[in-house]
Amino acid sequence: MSERATSVLLTGGAGYIGAATADALLADGHRVVILDDLSSGHTDTIPNEASFKTGSYGEADKMEELLRDARIDVVVHCGAKSIVAESDEHPDRYFANNVEGSLNLLNAARNVGVKRIVFSSSAAVYGAPTSSTINEATPLAPVNTYGATKVAFELALRSFADAYEMQSVSLRYFNVAGATDQVTERHNPETHLLPRLMSAALAGEPFPIYGNDYATPDRTAVRDYVHVADVAAAHLAIYRDRLVTFVAVVACA
Repeated sequence: MSERATSVLLTGGAGYIGAATADALLADGHRVVILDDLSSGHTDTIPNEASFKTGSYGEADKMEELLRDARIDVVVHCGAKSIVAESDEHPDRYFANNVEGSLNLLNAARNVGVKRIVFSSSAAVYGAPTSSTINEATPLAPVNTYGATKVAFELALRSFADAYEMQSVSLRYFNVAGATDQVTERHNPETHLLPRLMSAALAGEPFPIYGNDYATPDRTAVRDYVHVADVAAAHLAIYRDRLVTFVAVVACA
């Protein structure tokens, strides 16, 4: 248990990564307030030990009230729309939610005096890099709307840090997979490879593999994955340390 149990506002805490992060924070002895609009989350993943509020982080006035009343010390921002194909079909929704809504949350935190933010970003900010080795210095060149919204909010975090002495960390991860005792991957519709593959195997159905022109032994794609519990542990590790403005590449492919 950490030396000082602090209060965390966890947006998107009813979702896949958010719920795993909630469990990690609670296990470390912190008080967790989950905020989720349940547009893609599941109430049965919310730990009993956490406080739960239904709503949007984009509602600035309500956010100030929640941050103040709950005496929040740190915001862990896992809430976002995250379907790549949908983001390109409806960029208005994605910029409104992932950028405008997140800016409302950031302003609410600044107004109340919450100066520490952990942002659940994405390796989608890199687009299609030419090197297989990616680090914090790799140029940002998103190729879809989802990645562009993540870049936009990362830039906002840096500007707020410079202007208002706020501290933030952006975690850029990709291809999260796996399950814990409490959390499993459940999207509707499900677009991620591993849960779709397992569903096909359980049902005894064929599973299509796309792409046959990659530089691999069988010409199909090879991807790296990171376990959801490791992503949650990364959120916790960074949260517990003294925050500065930087990015951390957890896993990407």
